Amino acid sequence: MDFDSLIHMFLKHKDGLKWMNFPKIGCGERYFDYYYAERGLYVIRYKITGALYFLEATSPKEAFMKLKKILDDAI
Repeated sequence: MDFDSLIHMFLKHKDGLKWMNFPKIGCGERYFDYYYAERGLYVIRYKITGALYFLEATSPKEAFMKLKKILDDAI
């Protein structure tokens, strides 16, 4: 499945998805939750604003740490 098809499918079914909490990392993970789409694609949601981030990773912890680095670099 290509990225555009995956995004379309995600947006079509997002209300029925089961969002997961991140494991305890100690870096503000309580403000985020994630959905594992497929083939290493994680959709991370910021609980306060509802912003979505799409990242490739091998584990939820790796996905969160990648997002944290992106957000820290943006400041």
